[in-house]
Amino acid sequence: MEYNDVLTEDDFRDQFSYVAPQRTSLKERAKQSIHCSKQCACNVFLSFFPILTWFPKYKLKNYLPGDIIGGVTTAIVRIPQSLAYGLLAGLQPINGMYVAFFAPLVYTFLGTSRHVSVGTFAVISLMLGSALENYLSIHPAPVTNSSSSNSIAIATTASYSGTTASELGTTIAELTNSNTPVTEESYKLAVIGALTLLVGLIQIGLGFFRLGFVAIFLSDSLVSGFTTGAALFVFTAQVKYFFGIPLNRQSSPFALIKTYIELFSRIQETKWSEVIISVVCLAVLYPVKLINVKYKKKLHNIPIPIELIVVVIGTIISWAADFKGRFNVDVVNAIPSGLPAPQVPDISTWSSLVGDAFPIAIVSFAITVSIGKLFAKRHNYKISPNQELFALGVSQIACGMFQGHACSGALARSSVKESSGTKTQFSDVVSCIVILFVLLLIGQYLAPLPVACLSSIILINIRGLLKQVTILPRLWALSKPDFVVWVITFTAVALLGVALGLAIGVLGLLITVVLSVYNPQTTVRGGLGDTDIYRDIEKFKKAKEVPGIKIIRFPQSPFFGNVAALQEVSSEAMFVSKSCDPPLGDTGERSHLLDERIELKEISQRDDETISVINDVKEANDAPNVTNTLHPNNNLTASANTSDVGNNDDDHVAESRDAESGHVNGKGGKRRSPNRVSLDPNHCFHTIIFDCSGWTFIDLMGMEAVRQICTDFGKLNLQVFLASVQPGIMSKLVKVGVVTSRDSDEESLATVFSSVRFAVEAAKRSDRHKPFVTSA
Repeated sequence: MEYNDVLTEDDFRDQFSYVAPQRTSLKERAKQSIHCSKQCACNVFLSFFPILTWFPKYKLKNYLPGDIIGGVTTAIVRIPQSLAYGLLAGLQPINGMYVAFFAPLVYTFLGTSRHVSVGTFAVISLMLGSALENYLSIHPAPVTNSSSSNSIAIATTASYSGTTASELGTTIAELTNSNTPVTEESYKLAVIGALTLLVGLIQIGLGFFRLGFVAIFLSDSLVSGFTTGAALFVFTAQVKYFFGIPLNRQSSPFALIKTYIELFSRIQETKWSEVIISVVCLAVLYPVKLINVKYKKKLHNIPIPIELIVVVIGTIISWAADFKGRFNVDVVNAIPSGLPAPQVPDISTWSSLVGDAFPIAIVSFAITVSIGKLFAKRHNYKISPNQELFALGVSQIACGMFQGHACSGALARSSVKESSGTKTQFSDVVSCIVILFVLLLIGQYLAPLPVACLSSIILINIRGLLKQVTILPRLWALSKPDFVVWVITFTAVALLGVALGLAIGVLGLLITVVLSVYNPQTTVRGGLGDTDIYRDIEKFKKAKEVPGIKIIRFPQSPFFGNVAALQEVSSEAMFVSKSCDPPLGDTGERSHLLDERIELKEISQRDDETISVINDVKEANDAPNVTNTLHPNNNLTASANTSDVGNNDDDHVAESRDAESGHVNGKGGKRRSPNRVSLDPNHCFHTIIFDCSGWTFIDLMGMEAVRQICTDFGKLNLQVFLASVQPGIMSKLVKVGVVTSRDSDEESLATVFSSVRFAVEAAKRSDRHKPFVTSA
């Protein structure tokens, strides 16, 4: 078979042994999904417990040293952060420590990432605190034994450790019908426990239905804008500890503005002792953090544990100088020893918390998976998003049942874990052993720790989130839609609150996607010099349309959202075709010249990749040279089926004209439609080819639009070809009558090149057929 042969679609399929996809009924598919062999059941079981796949292959000599160093190093970072982020979540510091123990322990057995450090995270703690505040504004705590407003302490060590989450849940239920005494801290813990349990169940449900793809709808620009906006709330939440002013937690919208108005109105209440402690801590933390980054290699990837040092020294100095008694400094106060007993939180609060639980579940999962993919790519292994949902969900449930709060992966802590030599998830077990040692033996000695020290640790750790604003110039230069999404999300979060801001950001992201497919950049293709490559004639000034056939690339799949754009392009072509009626005869010279420019190649010598190129970007044709010799009003186009989408130059500004009104633009008489494709009225054609290589699906409105376009062109005595149509789309077009089938007199053609040759022969015979389709 010669390369210049007219190859029909059916010949193409027979030549290359096309195998049609097997269609199965819904009943058969359901039966296949239910049926599972012993090996299948074993694989499913192992997928739920990844530890059973990597632990039997654990190499003590190669992995254990790195896991021990990584686990200890990560634990040293975890301890101060967990204390601080527990406070940020609206609970007590010890609750963050419970998260630091139970979350990574569960994740070790169920997680697929070797380097993600699951535990407390500033943004998640902030969202928990915001949800708690919203709940308390509707269901205030009936406090009878609450602590002083200037103290964040738990009433007593015994009373705190002796009250389980289950008892607290029962207390909330009883409070609906009675005046049962309960401390404010116990009430908050019950609410957070119920919320965390609900977050875990949502994530497990998403994982069970294999909905891990929901993270796709949180793009990098959206997540960056969201976390930067949330970092403002984290920063503002620490202001009251910096100045020692017990500010009220303001409700959204405009919570940040309200908070700073209250701060400046009460600035005279500043406790200078708290300010001094905060300034000293920041002055110590910040330069050491910079040293850890600058001299990372010299430190052998093990950072100086400056946060832990600040906690230890701050506790000792506060105890020795009696900061609480002499200077009225807020301190952590009594911290219970040991681990809490597991209890199920009260679920009667779920109806009021479900609106906050969904955003927390999605954000927690998206952040964890993005971090996991980052390190998996770096170390050449794969993670399972659906399994990550399941692992996170079970971790959340464990934290909710053991007086903790919702957890997530954290990039900074994960980077420490990875850079310190961690090889497997076993490093989390080492980390948990260190945390357990602190909970059992050391926790009770942290009572004199000033809260300002923890607040300073939070302020230092969110600087990376705040610095994300510096990516805006790069976003503007590379992708203005991403820039818009970032700004919308950040502004919405900062002004309207975390949950509503995230929803608005997702909505803005979806709008940018819809706009991109609603108004696709349609282009007209022309040949480049002596090559067989065809590109946008406005992007490439040397690209020339070959006489007689116009090739238009519509880059998006036709569906209800963009059929108007496709119809507009077709109307534009119809208007141009009416302005001239090229003679269809006298095409022998054109056919002869075209044949001389075609290089004979054997299709049988081409492999699959070459065939793909033929169908995509390199239809063998040197037609631009033919253009110079043919009559300008009787054109023939042989176009490559290119997959790139060119944009028309902005300097080709048209004076818009409707087909009926007769307005033309001022440059060369070219007419420009709203979707920015311009057609030269002097370039007449008898055949139009739509490059459909970018079509991946088509809905009913799209099929109807294509059918109507082909009908309208047929009435104008124009030949229509749909080039490089995917087999699935072609079968649908056959069903609606756009394309002829094998049993009919007309046949579809296999390539754009074949379409051009067939158009030449048809013009020579003055034949007219139904629309033809060429395959991808």
